[in-house]
Amino acid sequence: YGVEPGKKESTCPVKIVEAYINLNLWKAEGDWLFFSRGVRGKKRKLSVSAITSVVKKLTSECGLKGWYTGHSLRIGGATAAAAGGMTIAQIQAIGGWMSQALLIYLRALADGQATSKMGF
Repeated sequence: YGVEPGKKESTCPVKIVEAYINLNLWKAEGDWLFFSRGVRGKKRKLSVSAITSVVKKLTSECGLKGWYTGHSLRIGGATAAAAGGMTIAQIQAIGGWMSQALLIYLRALADGQATSKMGF
């Protein structure tokens, strides 16, 4: 996958996605990895509003205060990658950024308060 597994299996995103794939929900390259089902059971990609609903529900259930959307996953992913030592070029590659726009997401790292600003 191009991403090394984490040290803790229960929270490792690589292991979690592998387990999801092993449920045989994901059939082939080009198929939607995460999807919803239409009226007739046909797979369709998750909408932005569906992703936002999931993020808002889970952050609320976890007791996190603040304003979270589906885009929070992108910001958090870029921030965690940078905090973990990935280079800007590596983060651009995994996030699909063609410009330096991702630097906006890394603003909290500059003052060393990324985790507290993310609510942890």
